[in-house]
Amino acid sequence: FTQSGDNAVARAFTSKLKDIVSVKDFGAVGDGVTDDTSAIQAAINAASGGNSTVYMPDGVYRITSGLTIPDDGITIEGHGFGRSLSISENTGTRILADFASGWVITCLQACFTLRDIEIYGSDSVRWASAGSVDGTKGAIYIRDGVQSLLERVLIYQEPGIGIYMSHECPSSKLTQVTVEYCKGHAYYVDDGALDSCSGYVPC
Repeated sequence: FTQSGDNAVARAFTSKLKDIVSVKDFGAVGDGVTDDTSAIQAAINAASGGNSTVYMPDGVYRITSGLTIPDDGITIEGHGFGRSLSISENTGTRILADFASGWVITCLQACFTLRDIEIYGSDSVRWASAGSVDGTKGAIYIRDGVQSLLERVLIYQEPGIGIYMSHECPSSKLTQVTVEYCKGHAYYVDDGALDSCSGYVPC
C-alpha cells in the first residue's frame, strides 16, 4: 500500500489495516439487541501494546458487563452522538449498558482517550437498579489516568456516577462532555480511597 501524496512510503497492506481496529472485525453487530460485550472487549485487547485506535461505527452496541482498558495509550472512537434517544432512530455511536452494577468502562491506565460516543443506561435493567453515589457504580471510572482525554462524550441515564477520576490523573482533560439524568453525581474526583469514600470532591 502507498498513500497518495509526496514522499509517501510503501508498506504492507496488512500493516495499514492494523492502524485502526474496528469492533466489527471481532463480530460486534451494533443493532441494540445482540450482546456485543465480548466483541468490543476483544477489539480493545487487540489494540493493546501499540497505542492503537478502536473504532466503533454507527450503531447501538449492547453490553451486559463492563469494559476494561488493559493498556496505556488506547483510544476508543465512535461516530458521534445519535440524534434521538430512540434506538431505532439513533444514527451515532451508542454503548447501551444493559447490566445492573459496576462500571461501564474501567480504565486503570494512562493516556486513555474516549471520543464521539454516547453511553446510555438501559431503561429496564441499569436505570431500574438502585442508585449509587458510593463509587461502586457508574459510566466511566478512571484511576491513575495520566493524560487521559474524554472528548464529545454524552452519558445518559446512569444509576451511579457519570465520570469518576481517582488518585493520580494529571494533565487529563474533559471537553464537550455531558452527563444527563443520573441518579448519582455527574463528576467525582477523589484521593484514591475508593473503598472508604474518603477525600471525595463532588462536582
